[in-house]
Amino acid sequence: MRAIGDVLHDFLYFMKQCGFDAFVLRDDQEVQAALSALDTFSEGYQTSVLRPVPLFRRRLATGKR
Repeated sequence: MRAIGDVLHDFLYFMKQCGFDAFVLRDDQEVQAALSALDTFSEGYQTSVLRPVPLFRRRLATGKR
């Protein structure tokens, strides 16, 4: 799924979690800054298309708390 239009740096990480896999940035946006936005967070509590198992279940499976 491709996001076009006013694709903002702040939303890229969350859009990726929802299933967007292509982004058309405005001409005034930097590609490198957008790529770094995709790694804003290392973990998410909720499920997503990328992580269908919630964090508490992943932690139980690995024994981490």
